[in-house]
Amino acid sequence: MQVKAKSGQALVRGHYYQNTAQETLTVTAADLTNPRIDTVVLELDPSANSIVLKVIAGSPAAVPAPQPLVQTDAGVYQVKLAEVLIDAAATTIAAGKVTDSRTYIETLTGTINGSQITGEITVATIDGDRIINNIDTATIGQSNVTDLVSDLADITASISNPLASFVTDATTARTLTSSDMGKTIRFTSGSATVVTVNASTDFTVGARVDIIADGAGALTVLASGATVAGAETSTTTGSFTIGAQYSAATLLCVATDEYRLIGNVAVV
Repeated sequence: MQVKAKSGQALVRGHYYQNTAQETLTVTAADLTNPRIDTVVLELDPSANSIVLKVIAGSPAAVPAPQPLVQTDAGVYQVKLAEVLIDAAATTIAAGKVTDSRTYIETLTGTINGSQITGEITVATIDGDRIINNIDTATIGQSNVTDLVSDLADITASISNPLASFVTDATTARTLTSSDMGKTIRFTSGSATVVTVNASTDFTVGARVDIIADGAGALTVLASGATVAGAETSTTTGSFTIGAQYSAATLLCVATDEYRLIGNVAVV
């Protein structure tokens, strides 16, 4: 009246179990009148910090059923490995009386699209040491990390070549674009120069560009389709001049198509 559990491994509520050698479990003597169904389980007991193999005896009956498993969230939790039919008055257990009830953890070899797991791991926490080697070859499409790739490219460029963010412009006209975010632009023309901020500038909120008027000509910031409010002025659109030669100002994006011009500026 015994069942044998061979060596193997298991996960019970995230806890690892390993049986390195065959283990023999004793089965309670058979009822003389009715059969019963016993259950072989792995039982996790957090309070005892243990996982053990055990046999849960069923109740003898003309039509027997196994005992329900104990599965509590914070306490004892049982995982079924097998069911054993104990015939009435049996003194031995044949292999055919044991039904395998194990659930196997499969090895993932396919591809899972992000849309197939939406919401499934919203509140899950996975420690890095539990996913070692599991995502070495995973690919994340750029569309799933909007703005991250371009931001990282800008950061990488700034680190590898910090001077790339400092630009000298000798022309008399420049329309700012998103590629100017974070730059310091030094205008050196001896003639009047116009810097245009329009609705397609597309600065990210919080982005800035520093403007230096190093040329002898007047430097004007023109708002065209975008809202620009100048410091120390009550005007929120139109044109602004940046002080005398060697003066400077900062253009800061505070909302979509809305900017503040901070520094030595005046309304044209």
